[in-house]
Amino acid sequence: MLNSFFGGLASQGQLAVFTDRDLPQIGARKGDKVDFAKLMSAGNAPRMSLSNFMKDPNFYLALDHDDVRTPEELANIAYGFKSVDYRTDELSPPVMVDNKKDTYRTFSDNNVFNPVDVTASRTGSFNMVDVESSTSTFECRAYGLATLLSKGVQRESTFDTRAAGMKRITDALNIDRAVRVWIDDISAGANWPSSNKETISTDWSNKSGSTPIDDLQRRLQASVRPVNRIWMGQQVGHEFFGSENVQSYLTLHVGQNGLASTQSAGAGSSGSGDGAQIDFTIPGFPPISIVQGKYRPASSLVEILPDDVVLQCTASTAELATREAIVTHQTFRVKGDSGNGWQARIVPLDWMGLEGSDMLIAGYEEWTGMISNVCGGLLESVT
Repeated sequence: MLNSFFGGLASQGQLAVFTDRDLPQIGARKGDKVDFAKLMSAGNAPRMSLSNFMKDPNFYLALDHDDVRTPEELANIAYGFKSVDYRTDELSPPVMVDNKKDTYRTFSDNNVFNPVDVTASRTGSFNMVDVESSTSTFECRAYGLATLLSKGVQRESTFDTRAAGMKRITDALNIDRAVRVWIDDISAGANWPSSNKETISTDWSNKSGSTPIDDLQRRLQASVRPVNRIWMGQQVGHEFFGSENVQSYLTLHVGQNGLASTQSAGAGSSGSGDGAQIDFTIPGFPPISIVQGKYRPASSLVEILPDDVVLQCTASTAELATREAIVTHQTFRVKGDSGNGWQARIVPLDWMGLEGSDMLIAGYEEWTGMISNVCGGLLESVT
């Protein structure tokens, strides 16, 4: 910073420049208010041309942006990642229950499919039948996380730390639930009987030799109850539509134009925005849904449903109340005080830190499991 006083422009384009050394001439000291007219009248002020003054580095104010302003975080721009929907709640809708541990009843398919001798006598005895059912016990387990928020940090932060903490917890719980339902339960071969699962002989990646239509038709036929949803991962969906077997089938049923539009949906270009859901239908099959969600179990991202195809039977809560509907998979979740199963609270920790802290806790209690593994089916390792 230049420590000088500048007077006015003198005649003939000359600039009078006054420094600290000129102050004694008028009986002034550094820091005093200076009468420039009086200082100029002393006649001893150094003068230089304007052109030379502009060239002289000693008289520049060497200020840059960093000297006058501290950079600030943009208020309306922040980058981050959004988890693509795992669609777990579509596969296994949570049913709210009052208690952590209870039982549910299943009526046997023998009541519906097994024939019995119904011939009777007008005066004699009747054949007897019994209602076959069984009960199974479920016990919900608590799933939750916490994050610590310093009150000082909350006050000074440029973003909503509570909202960010809640989102972090929610994302982590969603990943865990997706792994439990998609990987540990519904796509685990051990959870299906041999009659309802199959490892195909020709991978769908073999465009000319694979037969995805035939593979799915066999699994549809094997299900005790009609299947009403088919699930594929994104890569499997690509291979499905790349198969000549599928293309020929669609050309036969919907024509070439219909084939083009259906392939577009299956290739992942249907919908818009982050996490757009992709669903499509082809003649003779229940709706086919693509699961795009990914997670990182080790060092690389992988699809939550990488190379299996799940065939599912679903039913609404109202349908289940009729005792004439059954599902492949179910979630029971303790409704709790919120009524929707999710519990969240702030616990003050006044003893932690100079200003104290808050602990944000969120989670739920639930049970997930297979209800009927003869309804639906599994195609393993199709790619």
